[in-house]
Amino acid sequence: MTSEKIRFVSKYPVKRYRCGLRAGDSVKLRKNIEVTDQSGQPTGIICRKGETWAVLQGTKGIVWLRQQDGQMHTWDDDQSIYETFEKVERTTARAIRGKSNESIASRKEKRHGKKDGR
Repeated sequence: MTSEKIRFVSKYPVKRYRCGLRAGDSVKLRKNIEVTDQSGQPTGIICRKGETWAVLQGTKGIVWLRQQDGQMHTWDDDQSIYETFEKVERTTARAIRGKSNESIASRKEKRHGKKDGR
């Protein structure tokens, strides 16, 4: 048993993190990482470079992240997060999710009956 206190968290109010990330942002792994359990032991799971994860609402000091398969992870809310992750710009994140700027523009045109800014 460790001397660290374990807290039950039932509310996730933080939407903007100190490191600059916001809930709704996407981040991409810069390198492979090996997942460890709470005691620091490797689980045998490797997260691969290039994977894109979603930034979720979280708690003070802890960034909550979700992989595309739904697995949740936490990271310290400081600049060290950028050693492992890079922020994906929102237009790139849309394209990754299959919502390119072109399709967004065409939906707006259909909705407003406009084409080429007229």
